[in-house]
Amino acid sequence: MDAGRVRLYYAAAKAAMEGMSGALRGELAPLGISVTIVEPGAFRTDFAGRSLVQSATVIDDYADTAGNAARRTTPWTATRPAIPPGRAQAIITAVEASEPPAFLLLGPDALALYRYVADGRASEIAKMGAAHQRHQLRQLAAVEPPHVGSGACRP
Repeated sequence: MDAGRVRLYYAAAKAAMEGMSGALRGELAPLGISVTIVEPGAFRTDFAGRSLVQSATVIDDYADTAGNAARRTTPWTATRPAIPPGRAQAIITAVEASEPPAFLLLGPDALALYRYVADGRASEIAKMGAAHQRHQLRQLAAVEPPHVGSGACRP
């Protein structure tokens, strides 16, 4: 997640829950127990209203990242609908399925954010893969083949 779109504490908590849930899913699968992470999309709560206390100190260096997210949070969530109809039933249907999903993304905003994150990670993986491959080739080129008779080729 990028800092201009969400708040650090929210992204960190969400990443921790996803990591823990994924590990728990793997640990419990042999016991026939499933774990589903529900990503319900945005809906109106008091999370960004009076229950969110923000610092009065403004740090100019953060204006375009955390400051931007802070300015957008309260007005954006205030315009969200209450829990959209059908989401509760979608969760019940998913967890009662014979093979419940690992992730349940509800609403176009949840899907769009996940695609944004996944596309960003795929791009980074592609860059890392190319760099890793170049590094491996350089390492291979730097290794001298063993000399015949040195004993390095013995089984």
